[in-house]
Amino acid sequence: MYYIAGIDVGGTKTSLGLFDDKHTLVEKLVIASEPSLGFEDMLRHIDEGLSELLAAAMVDRSMLKGVGFGLPGHVHFEKGLLLTAPNLPTWVGKNISDEATALFGVPCIADNDANVAALAEFSVGAGAGSKNMAYVTISTGVGCGIILDGKLLHGAYGAAGELGHLFVSDSGRVRCGCGKTSCVEAMSSGTGMANYARLRIAEGVRSILPELAGGVEHISAKHIALAIAKGDPLAEEVLERAAEGLARAFYNIYQLLNCNVIVYGGGVSKLGSLLFDRIEKRFYELIPMALEYPMHFLPSSLGDDAGIYGAALLVSPSQ
Repeated sequence: MYYIAGIDVGGTKTSLGLFDDKHTLVEKLVIASEPSLGFEDMLRHIDEGLSELLAAAMVDRSMLKGVGFGLPGHVHFEKGLLLTAPNLPTWVGKNISDEATALFGVPCIADNDANVAALAEFSVGAGAGSKNMAYVTISTGVGCGIILDGKLLHGAYGAAGELGHLFVSDSGRVRCGCGKTSCVEAMSSGTGMANYARLRIAEGVRSILPELAGGVEHISAKHIALAIAKGDPLAEEVLERAAEGLARAFYNIYQLLNCNVIVYGGGVSKLGSLLFDRIEKRFYELIPMALEYPMHFLPSSLGDDAGIYGAALLVSPSQ
């Protein structure tokens, strides 16, 4: 028997999972990311977490055969190089695969976090059995990993799947974190939804959202759901706008790539049918052909563990 580890690195927390040779999750651990430590010290901090994980599972380190990393940024997959990472600035420009291999003493492979989650949902999650699938995470931003003809799509330098930065709007009123104003994220991410609600309130639109959130600055997707339940017109407007942005994005996926399965996860996706009934309705209005050749919209079955499952699959002999 041997073991592999999957590590999902975030700006605030890092999740570690230990899997046996049948890809069964044996043990998992969540630690603080500590980006203020800088790259080398943070990597050592994660290595300490890995030792803690192995000890909890009573597994000797000699039985560990590889470690996969999911990272929040653009990863040049073939080189293992992190190209961009707003939440991990000291990691940018580092060859994560080589540096981690040297420190951990086992082969390490790195990829984008949405890509590894897509790999997990495709292999052992909600998209298992499909051939063409996109995994979309809708949270503070919008990320995506794409499977075409059974293979994870990376593109020329690992940036394929940046769904959140597709242009789907001609509105210049809400700015995306990338600096532009036409992105899916500006319409449909949790951040985009909250920013639009604040804009409309500043324009004089009346809403119970500030009261529910304890102040306009605290508005989030969960408050929008609560306000809709109370019949708040602005909350309904915000959600319709978010659904429109995602429906347009999914239309583009369907037309350009002919994917017929969308698996969705992330904090905003927990709005469930409140959001996705609107998305599906608008999607089929945009492309009636899909009524005959439908897109299947499926919630993630792995949830917050998709990252560790997929990261471990990067170093699985079956991949």
